[in-house]
Amino acid sequence: MSPFELPKLSEAPIALHAVDGPCGPLAAWGVLQHFRKRTSATSLLKACRHTHQHGTFAIALAVAIHEQGHGLGVEFYSEADPDMHFIEVECYGRAAEIGIYRNEPPALDSILAKVNSCCIPIILYNAEGDVGHYSPIVGIDGKWVLLPYTDEKFMLKEELQIRWSAPGIFRQCILIHGS
Repeated sequence: MSPFELPKLSEAPIALHAVDGPCGPLAAWGVLQHFRKRTSATSLLKACRHTHQHGTFAIALAVAIHEQGHGLGVEFYSEADPDMHFIEVECYGRAAEIGIYRNEPPALDSILAKVNSCCIPIILYNAEGDVGHYSPIVGIDGKWVLLPYTDEKFMLKEELQIRWSAPGIFRQCILIHGS
């Protein structure tokens, strides 16, 4: 699959870099920019329901991309969470109002097969230090997955599968479709 590029993280508003746990809002910003959807850092952080303590929940990210992406299609995939935070409960309610429903996550290969400049997944995986990290996927080069908003930039498919399925990390993915 031929990779494509997203805007460089250095082009993102300073306010997005300044928050604790900025990966969710930065991933959303990059995808929105790719699809030529304008938003302010303040508006995006508010839409993502970002908090200092929790960062951004995946369902909040899906809702924010839908609300800020005016016309973008959003699919949400997640394992069931029996112990949701109140922000997640609120966001699942909003998601249902706008037609976004939780689907069981497909196999990673199925997600990777959909990657193109009109369909961008944002995936949550276990990063160094056992912290959840969101990154868009912009292509596959042989055995390597291209993750532009990570320190690594490239990760072996097998390694991403391990990190996506790590204990304590829900397998979560948001597919964003442009028109």
